[in-house]
Amino acid sequence: MYNIGLKSEKSIFQILTERFFKAQMDAHNTPTLTKECQTCKLMIMTSSTNHDETYNFFKSNNFFGGEESSFFFFSQSSLPAVDPEGKVIMKSQYEIQLAPNGNGALFDSIKVN
Repeated sequence: MYNIGLKSEKSIFQILTERFFKAQMDAHNTPTLTKECQTCKLMIMTSSTNHDETYNFFKSNNFFGGEESSFFFFSQSSLPAVDPEGKVIMKSQYEIQLAPNGNGALFDSIKVN
């Protein structure tokens, strides 16, 4: 979502979304992004801590010219966080710290959502 210093000042989300739409436009042999050529969904995996912020970023940017229905936002699952020695990290005295379970659980996350 952040400016990473590109001359265009585009976010990585914007660049990836534009490439996603360009591929669909090429597949449909159309020079513009019509609703009819938006046949695939871009899946955006978030965490529970940034899900709403990510969705709202796309919404506030008008889904970079695409239809909202072209996107599928879902939160990945969480697991207990552990330190390098394998010890469970505590958020508080009575609560385990959770962390996203990583890209390896992509299909499990999609299934749940």
